[in-house]
Amino acid sequence: METVDKLKWLLSDVSTDLTFYNQIFGKTDDVEVLREFSDWVFSNYQRCLTDSIFSKLSKLLDPDKTCGSNNLSFSYVIKKHSLSKDLDIKNSLSEIQSIYKTSGLKKYRNKVLAHNDATSIENSHQNTISFENGIEVFLSKMWDLFALLEFKTGLENVIPKYGTGIIIPAEMDGETFLLKLRKCM
Repeated sequence: METVDKLKWLLSDVSTDLTFYNQIFGKTDDVEVLREFSDWVFSNYQRCLTDSIFSKLSKLLDPDKTCGSNNLSFSYVIKKHSLSKDLDIKNSLSEIQSIYKTSGLKKYRNKVLAHNDATSIENSHQNTISFENGIEVFLSKMWDLFALLEFKTGLENVIPKYGTGIIIPAEMDGETFLLKLRKCM
């Protein structure tokens, strides 16, 4: 069951990044403060954090193996726990993979994050990512699949409900960071 715990840690990690992203880049007036302080630094950090979130989400949807090595992904955990034929699991994973593909994230991961695909980079307008219902809904569906895995593997007696937001300690959260930054200006 260690793989299920590790998968939970990976989901928590990307949820923490997304929470922090929303805390510091989620409001126009906060973005204006960041731009006023150092536009280049914070626009660069925003791009790096976005790419990190996209990369972490993508890795969770990797195949169970690549080049003979196991990937700690949903597919690996599902296969390891013999749940590949479970209809609830299959339907949930299929929905997530469909969103992954239609959002453009899969293409972005393969063409930009994982490789320096010349055509894709030269034509960056072709690398747009758009989640119809928002990235939080996509991540929420991953948490729902994870909850199913916990239930189907017997780690939980009922299907737990998880949220995508992570509570970051006040002294380390994005809002406190912005307050400190405002004091410096």
